[in-house]
Amino acid sequence: MKRLLSFYLFPPLILILLSISSMERPIANIGMTILASTVLGLFAGFIFHIATLIGKKLTKH
Repeated sequence: MKRLLSFYLFPPLILILLSISSMERPIANIGMTILASTVLGLFAGFIFHIATLIGKKLTKH
């Protein structure tokens, strides 16, 4: 479970931290930036997780 959290928790946090510097003043822009960073981070975490699973299966055989 701890390893699973690292795939799905850290990429969104990193993207949110990177996008904080480019946030504009209106609340709609801030909300969309946080939402987009979260979605992209979760997608990146999913890709990393699947790549790790495939890599483990390939090295097992």
